[in-house]
Amino acid sequence: MSKAKSRTAVQKSRPWWGYARNRNKVWLGLLGILAVVAIAGFFWLRSQDMGSLLEPEVGQETQAFELPDVVSGQAWSLNDYVGKKDIVIVSYMGWF
Repeated sequence: MSKAKSRTAVQKSRPWWGYARNRNKVWLGLLGILAVVAIAGFFWLRSQDMGSLLEPEVGQETQAFELPDVVSGQAWSLNDYVGKKDIVIVSYMGWF
């Protein structure tokens, strides 16, 4: 019986941080807070006026550029088609 009493005395003398369960709770809490801040920051940045830089509006003038044709390898310029046809530019980049 003296061993049981001495164990409880030793366990009671351990600091709060000495228990792995308590350390895990703290680290998981900090990780959760960091995740919430990162998600909030992402949505805040998306809500700013970044869309005008990435997505031109209908009728907006763009700078001339050249792109290579994947099949033939020849370069084509946007200036070749201005005023001749309606132009639709599609940019597919996957996720964000």
